[in-house]
Amino acid sequence: MLLRVKDGLAEQGSLADSPIDTDLPEVIDWLMPGADTAELQRLARAAAKNDHGAMLVIAADAEQEARRLMPQAWRTEPAVLDSELTAQLTAMDGAILVDMTGRCHAIGVILDGVAAGEGDAGRGSRYNNPVRYLGTAQANGRLPCAITVIYSTDGTVNVLPKRPRKVDREFVDHLVQRLRHHTEVKHPDLYDLGVTVKSLIDHRFYLLADDCDKVNRALATLHESLSDWPERRILTADFRPDIRMNSSKFYL
Repeated sequence: MLLRVKDGLAEQGSLADSPIDTDLPEVIDWLMPGADTAELQRLARAAAKNDHGAMLVIAADAEQEARRLMPQAWRTEPAVLDSELTAQLTAMDGAILVDMTGRCHAIGVILDGVAAGEGDAGRGSRYNNPVRYLGTAQANGRLPCAITVIYSTDGTVNVLPKRPRKVDREFVDHLVQRLRHHTEVKHPDLYDLGVTVKSLIDHRFYLLADDCDKVNRALATLHESLSDWPERRILTADFRPDIRMNSSKFYL
């Protein structure tokens, strides 16, 4: 496969670059160090053998999650599923819930969660329910303790949450300083200001607490001084540090 188009967006790629081989090990290493990556990859590949889409949920505390999600899940005695049975269970509605060693704790799982504006209106509930489920942990100030592997009916495969790519710390410092510079000049370059704010919004994950304070103070100053600027509304963004951000892990 050289190119695929979904919802009007073109993506380049190859069938050899499966998220199960690339994304899943990275996310496991990020969120669940010590998990049996090979076994979880085996289950994820087995879940791919479905006719209408499927979902595998890997939870750090799968036993507790299976209990919490009742009655919208069928609890099972913890057991390792072979590939054939895993494929058969994907014929049911709902997800398969396993722990970090690959033992199944529930089937037919319907995920819950709160809407946080991070879903995709072009995707169905099989994609958006896990987004809300994982987003609930972040809304409560916690790292997500689960990983979801989603197979859509069109063949798309997603591993959530996504591990953030690394960026250069100097680039983030440059964006913050560029914004603060606009507060120190009498007539800021509005085009450059707009580009700077947009870039900060795109990279807000990488802003630590001190960065967010500097950006919010600068935006408040600019909001007052540019009262006649018709696009002033973009200067009201409230930046907060993301609990998933770790400078020692994500910055180059």
